Amino acid sequence: MGFGQGLSGLNAAAQNLDVIGNNIANSATVGFKAGSASFADVFANSRVGLGVQLASVNQRFTTGTVTATGNQFDMAIDGARGFFVVQTPNGEQFYTRNGEFFADKENRIVNVQGQQLMGYAAGTSNLIGMTVPVGNLPPVATGNIANKVNLDANDAVVPNTSNPETVGRVDLTRDGMTTTYHYRITGGVYSWVDSTGAAAGPIPPAGTYMTGTSTPATSVTFAGGVPAGALPGSGGNVAGGTITPAGPVGTVYLDGVPHYYRTDGAGTYEWYQDAGGTTVANVGDIGYPVDGTYQSGAEADATVSFSSPGTPASALPAGTDNVAYIAPVTAIPFDPNNPDSFSNSTPITVYDSLGNEHRLTQYYTKRPAAGGNSTWEVNFLIDGQTPTSGGSTTLTFDSAGRLISVPSSSTVALAAPGGTASPAAPMSIRVDFSGSTQFGGGHTHNFIADGSFTGEYASTSVSETGEVVANYTNGEKLVVGTLALADFYNLQGLRSVGGVAWAETATSGQAIMGRPGSNGLATIKGQAIEESNVDLSQELVNMIIAQRTYQANAQTIKTQDQIQQTLITMR
Repeated sequence: MGFGQGLSGLNAAAQNLDVIGNNIANSATVGFKAGSASFADVFANSRVGLGVQLASVNQRFTTGTVTATGNQFDMAIDGARGFFVVQTPNGEQFYTRNGEFFADKENRIVNVQGQQLMGYAAGTSNLIGMTVPVGNLPPVATGNIANKVNLDANDAVVPNTSNPETVGRVDLTRDGMTTTYHYRITGGVYSWVDSTGAAAGPIPPAGTYMTGTSTPATSVTFAGGVPAGALPGSGGNVAGGTITPAGPVGTVYLDGVPHYYRTDGAGTYEWYQDAGGTTVANVGDIGYPVDGTYQSGAEADATVSFSSPGTPASALPAGTDNVAYIAPVTAIPFDPNNPDSFSNSTPITVYDSLGNEHRLTQYYTKRPAAGGNSTWEVNFLIDGQTPTSGGSTTLTFDSAGRLISVPSSSTVALAAPGGTASPAAPMSIRVDFSGSTQFGGGHTHNFIADGSFTGEYASTSVSETGEVVANYTNGEKLVVGTLALADFYNLQGLRSVGGVAWAETATSGQAIMGRPGSNGLATIKGQAIEESNVDLSQELVNMIIAQRTYQANAQTIKTQDQIQQTLITMR
């Protein structure tokens, strides 16, 4: 046995202690991967071992503990596969698991070595350096509003057509004479007016009357007391028969006035002044139809009594021409300043192309039903102005409260939303009502409107799939890019370059690039770091073993020295 074996053992143990010491020294280094020494024996043709040699220092690329930091630019690779790609100022690319990054004075995302984090430009596969966007986020003009409303089925109808006040009419007959009266009823009290309702009219005196009608039903023309055709046979009208003093007297209403007659049915008529037929009328006398064309009607056989002038003992019968009193109805056109002209309103903030806020107000007005369906009118105002087009639309609901309008959307346009001071692009907003209902139970309104005002940069966040997202004060987000991760077929072939980084070599093979969470690559944990994977307990045990190895090799050298000393002292 020579000194060579012991010396090689001392060197190997010392190198092992170096590796262990390096692991312990970097136990708090972010992204550090612990190493382990691998040894190989040395043989010669003498078939006697010549000692040991350090074959390699292998690194354990297991995942360290992920710890949250709260730093917006910190990020950890949450899995075994993948390295961050960083680029040095001279363009060389390194690979690291250290996710401690920050923004430098040029708004680049870099590590403490000044190496820039690399990723893919948003929507492309181009590898670029990650930067923090500066300046304001451009505004987005509102283009769509999705409404989902429930319109209260119990809301009162707002009339859109006028129903003028109607004057009632009644024909009262007594003693063979018929007089037409006009009236209104208010709270059960009759007021007697003229036919237009504009002034006071005659009041029926107390007494009992026959009520009749004079609704135009048939026209008849007289010449010399002879009608051009047969008188209509209705009510008390008499058609045919022999003219005799005892024969029946017929009555016909001509333009609302009763006339009395007998006829032989062969075209001969005799006219009388009253229903008794006792006085024969001559041409020009009362009851004799003057030549001309009349409207003829029939007399009803109901009676009504007036106990005092103008007050009937019971309700007036509704004859053909008698009109039951109808209260006046006046159309209420939409007026945003008249709350009686709409049922509900909802304001929504919208934005023009410059990011200026505008108020789009939707006014809902329940209109009279049509075709068995409920009808709602929706009017739009933008900042109190009537839109250039699309100022109103109609929603129709069936008996189940379902929206059946086709289409269920309206496009509201305003030509110059910014005015002359700051003219913006014309606004065109599609307002959709799909899914809206009309149920009883109150008015509810939910909506989603796109568009936004300009926003200032606020912070950066990283998603699980590596998207670097800039957050703005207006609540909008902008994807700056997506992190690039690299993997290698032979991790032990990587060359350590310091700064917890490695470089590609021929042994490691080319980097396999991809996005986090794809192709087996790990995902990203934002605002966190990956700690060293050094196990201090294991390293301390390894250090004791290496120390014992060192001591044992030193003992072999001591023993060899003693043997040589014995040989030298032999005489």
